[in-house]
Amino acid sequence: MVRRSTGARKRHRVRRGDRSRAARGEGGFTLVELLIVVTIVPLIIGALGAGLVAVFSLQGSVSNRLGDSADAQVVTSTFIKDVQSAVSITTSPTAAQCGAGTQLLGLQWGTGELVSYSEVLQSGSTYSLVRNYCATGASPTATKSTTVSYDVVAPCGSGTCESPPIVYSGGGVLATSTGYADVQGVTKVVFLVQEAKSAYNYTLSATPADGSSTAANALGGPTNGPTCGFALPGTGTYSSTLCFVGFTNALIQSAEGAGGSTCTGGATGVNVSAAVPGGYTMKFCLTVTLGNSNDVVIAKTFPTWPGAFLGNDINGTPFYTGVGCADTTPTVTNGQGTTSCIQPAIYEQTSGAIDTVTASNIVVLAPNGADATNYRVITADAETTDPGESLTWTSSLPAGSPFTFSQVPDTSSSAEGDACNETTLTGSAGQSVTNGAGLSGVGTDQVTCVSTWQSGGSYPRTGTVLLEVSPTTSGGVTAPVTISARLQGAGLQGMALGLLLP
Repeated sequence: MVRRSTGARKRHRVRRGDRSRAARGEGGFTLVELLIVVTIVPLIIGALGAGLVAVFSLQGSVSNRLGDSADAQVVTSTFIKDVQSAVSITTSPTAAQCGAGTQLLGLQWGTGELVSYSEVLQSGSTYSLVRNYCATGASPTATKSTTVSYDVVAPCGSGTCESPPIVYSGGGVLATSTGYADVQGVTKVVFLVQEAKSAYNYTLSATPADGSSTAANALGGPTNGPTCGFALPGTGTYSSTLCFVGFTNALIQSAEGAGGSTCTGGATGVNVSAAVPGGYTMKFCLTVTLGNSNDVVIAKTFPTWPGAFLGNDINGTPFYTGVGCADTTPTVTNGQGTTSCIQPAIYEQTSGAIDTVTASNIVVLAPNGADATNYRVITADAETTDPGESLTWTSSLPAGSPFTFSQVPDTSSSAEGDACNETTLTGSAGQSVTNGAGLSGVGTDQVTCVSTWQSGGSYPRTGTVLLEVSPTTSGGVTAPVTISARLQGAGLQGMALGLLLP
């Protein structure tokens, strides 16, 4: 009996515990708790939402700025190389340009190529900065176009605008807004590029390699003996850096062996030591080989005759005139440019003669007697090549692999004008001219110019052949250069020799 009573009490306690747990499992939030949750949660979610909206709204701007920063890094390296290669520069939107768009900067290279940094309208008021490259000078169609910056501000007219670069020379700003200017003396080219959407601005800065060259009128001059003379300023793309060697009849006669002269090493000819402005010296052996003992070859001024191009003019604009002259204003008188003050041409006087002029072992010494570097040896047609005539240049050093010839353009838009049949027209006598048929061998060690037409009437000469050889330097020693020119005239032929200085 006692045990049953105890068991009943135990079962009763278990049932009471089950009811207590069940009561607790059915419990919920109080009204106060619900009010707190309903009030605070929206505040938290709103704050998080506002933060996300702010982050997403910045994403486009950040992306634009990152893209523009990448553009800046890419264009900087290209811009520096372009400016370093330039021999003339302009910020004029109307000067000779490559490709389409509004030109902000034009750069003419020493090898004739032209680079224009121009703004091109994409749509509406959106502009891109485009680098246009033309392999043969000014052209409405670029050889290659590359967009270097997207969404730049519009070209200057009003309001916020993309200003052209600033070209510094010495302590001032060089005037380049009306046309191309020589980079000589240029210390820096600064170009501020402004991106519209991202408001990201960056500055490009570079200096032309030729900017450190000394102006021709500031260089020292020789007092006696042969000289290498510059043309008058502004009369050619390289008028301040291209000098032509002046010869004398006595030198040429000795080079023919008439004076019994021999160069070092025993070759027939004469040792020439020409003073180059700035204290440099150009040395070589000059040999003139006559095709016939009755041939006559002389030293002659530019232009060698009224129809010659070198030393004359391009449609009234002087072209390498007044070589060796000082303090003279270039002019064109009676269809001829200013006559040179030295005699840069070696010129035949016997019609139909075939003669060869050789300048061997050409070297240039610095004022301290060490080998000079970075110069280029120049040779040119100092007359005209007409029907039945030719002029062939040959490079013969180094013996195993001679230096090759490159072409020096007459202007930024013309390699040699209509010399060597380089145009399509009908001559004054009705003869047909085939474009590009007369100049061969550029890029090799032998170049030939021939022609099937003669200047006259409505078709005057508009160019001449200028060639260069670039010697190599190793261990402080610059390799010598040897160039020969074979002159074959129906009438007369002539050649010139010089240096293109850094």
